[in-house]
Amino acid sequence: MDKLKLTGLIGRALTEDPNFKYFQKFKVDGWLKKGASTTTAWDDLGLNSIALGEVTKVDTFRIYQQYITELNKKAENIPWDRWSNLFGGGSETELAIKVSILAKLGRTDSIDLQLMVESRGMIAFLKAVKKHGKILDERVEMDVVKAIVNLQ
Repeated sequence: MDKLKLTGLIGRALTEDPNFKYFQKFKVDGWLKKGASTTTAWDDLGLNSIALGEVTKVDTFRIYQQYITELNKKAENIPWDRWSNLFGGGSETELAIKVSILAKLGRTDSIDLQLMVESRGMIAFLKAVKKHGKILDERVEMDVVKAIVNLQ
């Protein structure tokens, strides 16, 4: 962040700086090249100590969301038995957020979600929706809840 002169910037000053997009691309491309898990990205961005209701407001959350988006695009070319290594794991907060992001990207099929985040992710998501009502997009999240309930 020093080389891009982003150190010390917060909020809109950070996210609207033209160099923020370069930083975002650098981080996402690096994780993709390494085949990093989404939890590695979550931890690298320092999101692991932030509460569910606050994490989406953090500037670096957009980078995490972008990584999930790019990894989801590549998932079709990754053997399904590796999906849980890339998408699974993490805290309950991360898992709930991850399911919500994947749902917004069209992954509302309970089988896909089960392969990606396993039962622990599905449970974390259901608990978060029950507690908070919505995470990112209530309409899409309710579709996922219905799909999970129908899976049983």
